[in-house]
Amino acid sequence: MADVFLEAGFDAHTHENIREEIWLKLLGNACFNPVSLLVGCSTDEMIDDPNLNILFVYFGSNDIGG
Repeated sequence: MADVFLEAGFDAHTHENIREEIWLKLLGNACFNPVSLLVGCSTDEMIDDPNLNILFVYFGSNDIGG
């Protein structure tokens, strides 16, 4: 299936554990969407902003799960 999307020009990836990817996506949305709303910009803009980017680096370096 990923090959079909790749041939159509989309950035497609496969994962052995799709449930893990879904939970990671949900966790990312739950953490960053409220911040995005409060600061009035998209997550992509927050990642590109050097003043906010450090938060992504800090929180991304911590293992929340143990």
